[in-house]
Amino acid sequence: MACLGCGAPATCATPAVHGGKELTDFSFKYPMYVIPVTELLKLEALLPHHELRQNGILKKWSPEMQGKVICVSHQWLSFHSPDPSGEHLHTLSRVLLRLKDGSIPKVELYWLQKLLFRSSKEVCKITWKKELEGMYVWMDYLSMPQVADPAKNPQHVAEAVKAVQSIPAYFERCSLLLVLAPVCLHRDTGEVCNYASWRERGWCRLEMMVALLARSDIRVMVCPGPEAIPYFIWPFDMIWLPAGEGKFSCCALNHVFGQCDKVHLRPVLEDMFDAKLHHLRLNGQFTEFRYWASQRDVFVRGLPEANLIESSNSSGSVGGLRATHAMAKILSAERKRLHKTDRSCTRLAALRSALYWDAADDLAAKQTGCSLLLWAAFSGDALAVQELVDESSVTTHQDVRPLVPNIDMALKQNMPDLPCMFKGLTPVVAAMGHADFDTVEVLLEARANPYAVTVQRYDALMSAAICGKSRNVREWLKRFPAWNLGRTDLQFDATVARIVGGSTADRMATMQALLEARADTGNCEMLCASSSWQEDSDPEVIKMLLDRGCDVNIPWEPTSLKLRAFFTGCIYLEHFDKGRFIAECAAFAGNTALHFAVKRGDVALVRYLVTSRAEPRKNYQGRTPLELAKRMFGGQVPPLLLSALLGEDARPS
Repeated sequence: MACLGCGAPATCATPAVHGGKELTDFSFKYPMYVIPVTELLKLEALLPHHELRQNGILKKWSPEMQGKVICVSHQWLSFHSPDPSGEHLHTLSRVLLRLKDGSIPKVELYWLQKLLFRSSKEVCKITWKKELEGMYVWMDYLSMPQVADPAKNPQHVAEAVKAVQSIPAYFERCSLLLVLAPVCLHRDTGEVCNYASWRERGWCRLEMMVALLARSDIRVMVCPGPEAIPYFIWPFDMIWLPAGEGKFSCCALNHVFGQCDKVHLRPVLEDMFDAKLHHLRLNGQFTEFRYWASQRDVFVRGLPEANLIESSNSSGSVGGLRATHAMAKILSAERKRLHKTDRSCTRLAALRSALYWDAADDLAAKQTGCSLLLWAAFSGDALAVQELVDESSVTTHQDVRPLVPNIDMALKQNMPDLPCMFKGLTPVVAAMGHADFDTVEVLLEARANPYAVTVQRYDALMSAAICGKSRNVREWLKRFPAWNLGRTDLQFDATVARIVGGSTADRMATMQALLEARADTGNCEMLCASSSWQEDSDPEVIKMLLDRGCDVNIPWEPTSLKLRAFFTGCIYLEHFDKGRFIAECAAFAGNTALHFAVKRGDVALVRYLVTSRAEPRKNYQGRTPLELAKRMFGGQVPPLLLSALLGEDARPS
């Protein structure tokens, strides 16, 4: 079998069902148990792993299952039970049944990512019925040992630790990661759980990162409700949502049951990360290899330090995990090489060694724009950037500062498989989004062009804003107090203040910095609407904007003729195309903040907007927020969302 449902060749963008060789470097410390889809659909409640094993419902993974396993990721709805009211099981069952019977005609890529990154790589129509009958589900509560009382069940504790260490092996044997994120209530905290809260959870972030790092192409499908149309995403933004900075129940409970979960996560990520780098380099994918190598520190941010050199020496595994023997030897040797280089060389020499950079790469960079300076900027290595500047500078008679040839060398083409790698990207634009301001200052002192823009007309300040680098925004505006905050990008004709709404991190501080620097809060900025459409939108940002005089009812409007024509066309096409992509695009123009919050199932933001006198106005489709919610959730508005929208439980978050 080639494609999960359509039978298309490998170029198809749908999840592939691989019948051939396993693409994995990891073996199990605890066996991989899965449940057949047919058995899952018979369950009346999610049952713990040991009970399903005792009843003979689970199957131990075998090579014949390769590519036929769906991994389900979800946020637990209480501290002690994943699904106390059965809402997640109901959603999962309904989605699988609707995929089987064809009532979900197609699953498409998330509308924004499709526009920005993958417009030429369509997800073909899925016919799931034939495949789902023979597929399996891996889900933490069902597939891994659970520890209710560590003191009474030391064996369960040991097995649970082994299962966590086997996560890379589990995920690399899956073909699809299904994110189960309906709008529900957490039984113990009273907090609303949805896709936004899922993105905050440390374990959920880990699962997404593991999918991103897996050797096989694991597709990610988000299911926002039992009757909503699911959609695919590329998990690019996980580099701004590290697992170590996520929320963990063990931390909320003050670790009454033992060690913090974070202790076990770093080896998992380190091993998968290093294995991915090895294979990218082995396959000659040096651009991808260098990009991810420059992001290493981001992936493990917030996790406790681990001495992988010592752990490799003291066991037959890498970092305590059972990688295959061959991979364990490779990763151990590579870590020792990098460790030795870091201790004995300059930062620039260490960077060259880590990236496997040689003179031939310097020549190739003139054709591609992927210079060593660009990678140094991405990695945030200010010392390496300074060494490169000093190494290549040429003194002139006209200026006391040396001239640095090619300091503004720009990327020559878009690289849609890599976050933020757009044509026209220069080192200073990259540094503003990925490094500290110390690195930016080195480039500016070397006369890097501060006004450089990418093909989408993103400048350095926009790069910092979208990546949540609030300190870089502040320092940039101190250095350039007359910076034009009214210039717009090409894709959405948005100013930097509106672009902040798409950021996944540090949004509050970034918006504050812009507002303090005279960013317009008037009608033309549509700031409330622009700050409400993204999955991680924060009610505190809206509160700050309203306190500064923004109008909560100003809709988002396309300001260019191109955008007006596009969104108008989508409204027309929705009469014929019942897919989610057209529905999302048709329901964008004319939306107020309340429309955007409702569309995403953001109950907390809806509550705040209702108390702030947001009105149920119609968007350009002629839909009120309630009508839009019905459309996006398949006719069944989640009860929590409906109550918030009607003001029945309205209260500030």
